[in-house]
Amino acid sequence: MNALRPAPIDKQVFLKFYGSFEQQDLTVELAIFNPDIKSPLITVLGKLAANALLAHQVTHHWQQAYRPLFHGRGIKPISIKAENISLKSCQQSAQNLKASFNTWLTDPGFQTIRETLLRELNPTDQIQILLQTGDRTLQQLPWSEWRLLQNYPHAAINLSALEAGQPQPQRSRHRLRILGILGASENIATSTDQKLLESLPHQQVEIKILNQPNRTQLSDELWEQAWDMILFAGHGETTATGQGLLYLNDAGETLSLNEIWYGLRKAVNAGLQLAIFNSCAGLGLLARNLQEDVQIPQMIVMRDVVPDVVAQHFLRYFLTAFAQGTPLYLAAKQARERLQGLENQYPCASWLPIIWQNPYIPSLALRPPPQSRFVHFKASRPRWKLISLLGVTVLGALMLRSPLAQILNLQGKAAYQRNQLLLAQRYFQGAEMLQPGYAEPRYNLAWLLDEKWGQTQKAEQQYYEAALLGLPEAIAEYVRLRLLTPNLSEAEYSSLYKLTQRCLEQDPLLATQASCLKNRGWIRLQQQRWPKAQTDLQAALALRNDSPHTHCLIAQVFEATEQTEAAQSHWRETLKYSQDHVHEQDRCLRWAEQRLTP
Repeated sequence: MNALRPAPIDKQVFLKFYGSFEQQDLTVELAIFNPDIKSPLITVLGKLAANALLAHQVTHHWQQAYRPLFHGRGIKPISIKAENISLKSCQQSAQNLKASFNTWLTDPGFQTIRETLLRELNPTDQIQILLQTGDRTLQQLPWSEWRLLQNYPHAAINLSALEAGQPQPQRSRHRLRILGILGASENIATSTDQKLLESLPHQQVEIKILNQPNRTQLSDELWEQAWDMILFAGHGETTATGQGLLYLNDAGETLSLNEIWYGLRKAVNAGLQLAIFNSCAGLGLLARNLQEDVQIPQMIVMRDVVPDVVAQHFLRYFLTAFAQGTPLYLAAKQARERLQGLENQYPCASWLPIIWQNPYIPSLALRPPPQSRFVHFKASRPRWKLISLLGVTVLGALMLRSPLAQILNLQGKAAYQRNQLLLAQRYFQGAEMLQPGYAEPRYNLAWLLDEKWGQTQKAEQQYYEAALLGLPEAIAEYVRLRLLTPNLSEAEYSSLYKLTQRCLEQDPLLATQASCLKNRGWIRLQQQRWPKAQTDLQAALALRNDSPHTHCLIAQVFEATEQTEAAQSHWRETLKYSQDHVHEQDRCLRWAEQRLTP
């Protein structure tokens, strides 16, 4: 069985840019694909105006506002005069750039593309967006900050080439073979990168480390061995001529991709899938890769000077997610987004990683290792604590994964009833870990997080995962939480409507059916489709007449259609049944009191 597998993707989006960002209007071609179908579902042409001012702004931001603050994994400080440069001024420069960038994307010539994306993509879809351009300034723009992407939490936007060579067939290997190259390390801790690599599960990966090699040693590894992934950690830079350089060792030996390209081409032909350059200013490396007909299929580079701390955190976040089976494009996106937590000290940290992919290949995920049918406990102190926690009934369950997960879920419910909430949470998490496809503990954990801990955002994610597994109750709760979010887009309402339909098609229990009908009526209310909203909400009340939120929603429908007497009746029912500790009911309670106060 191959260590790598194609990653699941619902939609793949290609945006091709032709022209010069600074001097000539850009022609933009949009194509949306279902990965299972070779021809595009839809293609659209649009235009973006040339924007020399924005081009100057992005260059000024990186060269004048950002670089003077950091040396990072660059081999030497970049000689730029830094006057009045501070963290605050850099952060302000980033905000200004982000605003200008999003204003540029509101160009009327681009409107058709923007509207097509909103119409064709669903917020719940796993989406990969590939920007195909060779324009270096376009690559420097903060595409991850595109406001449209806020509608699509599972979308990742990466770079690609306008023209690319067809990839070599993927080689079958039981373990992922990784070559770690630790380069020049003056004033940075490449040993941390080594530890992160070596912490990966050995049943999934095979690792070899080259510590400050010379050019011959590196070239020999590329020619004589087959690798799935290469990681370089150390100093690097892009020269004034745009060439990417890696510093192989503290003796000062440098290397460009030109100088080992034959070896890299051999590595690609032997199955190389990914190269990560965890070093500074990697766009020059990316540019060299794009020049050849045989390209490294996927690359991760750093956009500019990267502080050592940021480089280490990114690698840790990425490897952790990737080793857990998260698709490469989403693992990189999650790792990049987590860097935002460092931006109080390292502005623009989440803008630094750039992911490039050959447009002809699918994104990959690491296949989980084969699981033993039985869970084996070692006689160590932590394991004995776990055995004590699970109780004698678990030990009598023959250690089968599925029964054990069900037992943990039942134990969690019992602990919840006893108000032992932390213990219940641990049981649900254990059941979820043992059987990832078991929806009920995810739902139970979400309920606990939402109702008892008030951790709505975490609960929403758990509900969403249980909803994807088809649990109607989870669909109802996930849609409810999403509808509490203000200013949803039409695309989001459309996606939530489809989810609600899926709930109703499964013929759920009456209480769940009432919840899904209420949610569907709520969606129609938000869309101001009054007759359909009234029909669904009345159907929900026919199943459950004591739902204060449903009464609240239908009262709003009757108000909007000027049926005052009917609205007043439902406001009274809202007042009768509402509980102020439930968010949406508390809001409805206030509205009912306002309407009914003489």
